[in-house]
Amino acid sequence: MSKFDEVRARTADRKARGASQRYPEHAGRVRAGAVRVTLPVLRPECPYQKELQSECSTCAGPNEARRTYYCDHPDNAEGRCTRGNPLSGLWTCATCDRHPDAPKKEPVPVRSGDLPCGVAIGSYKWPALVELQVRAVRATCGPVPVLVSNDHPESAPALAAICAAHPDVTLDTNPERIGHTGGDLAVFWKGVTWGAARGLSVVAKLSQRMIFTGPYWLQDGARDLRASGLGTSGRASTEPRWPFRTEAVLLDVARWNRPEVLEHVAPGRYWDRREGGFAAEVAVLELIRFHLGGAYWPWPALPTNRRSKGPFVWHHSHSADEYRALAARFGVALPGDFHVGGWEGEYRDGIYSYG
Repeated sequence: MSKFDEVRARTADRKARGASQRYPEHAGRVRAGAVRVTLPVLRPECPYQKELQSECSTCAGPNEARRTYYCDHPDNAEGRCTRGNPLSGLWTCATCDRHPDAPKKEPVPVRSGDLPCGVAIGSYKWPALVELQVRAVRATCGPVPVLVSNDHPESAPALAAICAAHPDVTLDTNPERIGHTGGDLAVFWKGVTWGAARGLSVVAKLSQRMIFTGPYWLQDGARDLRASGLGTSGRASTEPRWPFRTEAVLLDVARWNRPEVLEHVAPGRYWDRREGGFAAEVAVLELIRFHLGGAYWPWPALPTNRRSKGPFVWHHSHSADEYRALAARFGVALPGDFHVGGWEGEYRDGIYSYG
């Protein structure tokens, strides 16, 4: 294939699928300071996109980003579709607020008959991410109570301001940094004890980078958990392989709010309790096995592949740009150091703790 033919084939859809956008002679070479970003997968064909109106004469190749279509969405007075949201920095249907699959910012109406539920969110380092979480929870689940468990005391003032700006959002900051495993398990303990005090039936434990976008994910999951007769709803992960996914778990408050259960997730440091490390995923699965009936209800909202997409944004399956695009829709700006990787950089800087 000639270089001209390869340029012609470099469409936005190929980029979205993760196809290589570099010439063979460029393989292995990355410009100094450059950061590779995975573009989001395009949504299904938008029913509002109509005829092609114009093409930019200065953009190289037949890239979809250079094309402007007519849009007949009733809220689009200009009638102009540029395949995206200019605030996001990406130009695909995946960042368009008017696409039918775009998450809605308006809260869903309260449904009668739903179980009393709440959300417990773990937080470390990025208060703006908690702001996005709270807004997303309220948009998808309505005015449910939210608890923020903070394992970064330096962020407490900023988080306090965020929580105070939203009704029924409570902040609980650890006196000192516990670390990754301990901080994760502490959210279970705090969520259950807080949920019991609030009279909640089910609490969803969420990691800060797990943001659900589908309507009533909490209420529907709580209904299925209660119908199952089990105390926990979640998923294992086959890729990468983890015995249990702790970034999103539904907890039956009555079954979890027992001393023999809570003692296994009480706030503290856990990593060094086992040779080679004691991960939160292992700790929770052992707790389910020995104290919560030996089984959990598979949560349909979570795929078994941690890298697969679903009705959520998660750092193993989505890019930082997709997070920023979602944040822009909710009027939130994520900090410049936000990333979707692991914590290797923080570990090198001496500020990360396995806990």
